[in-house]
Amino acid sequence: MATPNGVVTFEVDGEAHTLRYGINELCRLEDRLQMDVTGLAAKMAAGLNMRTLRTMFACGMPGDVTDDDAGAFIDGVGLQRAGELVGEAMQAAFPSAEGKAQKPVRPAKVAAGTGSTS
Repeated sequence: MATPNGVVTFEVDGEAHTLRYGINELCRLEDRLQMDVTGLAAKMAAGLNMRTLRTMFACGMPGDVTDDDAGAFIDGVGLQRAGELVGEAMQAAFPSAEGKAQKPVRPAKVAAGTGSTS
């Protein structure tokens, strides 16, 4: 589960690591994947391929994490858990996606008129 500042913590070989998608991480991710966050959300909903998951992991970790390093972290936690971690961190970046969405906008009710219709 993410902390209030959006950090997701995980362990590999007994060592704690973090994943977070603040503005800098999201910009780096957009640059690396050459798509905006909306496109990324659609890609996540459709299912991530291995390269995208690895890139998302690398961009969400602090410092200069290489693709190979990110792959090693993913191997350390397993593919399924890596996907869950990315999902948790992305939800923390966009809190409305955590079920705290605003109420749906409903069309305004039209008051019944007394005039004739054409």
